Amino acid sequence: MASLARAAHTLKGAIGNMAGYASFESALRLESAAQVGDPTETAKAYAELERQLKRIERDLSVLTQECVN
Repeated sequence: MASLARAAHTLKGAIGNMAGYASFESALRLESAAQVGDPTETAKAYAELERQLKRIERDLSVLTQECVN
């Protein structure tokens, strides 16, 4: 799980720079759960982060369409 924790840490930094607080918190939660090796909490945190990233993807898609039109 150490590699997952590192990846979550990197993603958390990127999200903190471009997305928002909820996404950042989700990445932080995943990083923390992976660091302590809690598979149940890791799975929950991963699912929440995935939901947050899909929201960001939808928002970026809408923004892209608005810029094109």
